[in-house]
Amino acid sequence: MKKEAYINENTPELREWLKEQGLIPETYPDCCDYNGLTAPYPNSFGEMAMYKDGIRYEEDDDFDEFIICNNEEEFKKTVIELLNQ
Repeated sequence: MKKEAYINENTPELREWLKEQGLIPETYPDCCDYNGLTAPYPNSFGEMAMYKDGIRYEEDDDFDEFIICNNEEEFKKTVIELLNQ
């Protein structure tokens, strides 16, 4: 089941938007050392309350859990849909 959205972008504006949705970064400091963002992402309790940076690939073992989004609009729409499930 797909439960995470992924985009191969990592900008301050996109990270700020994720925070406005109530998500927190998985790692601190919140920065853009890695390309790519995955959200919503589970915390240690399994709640989808975080976002994660780093690149995801179609060859990843957990590929069936995330949706690769092609642009920011699609990513935001998918994140909102996933948060409202």
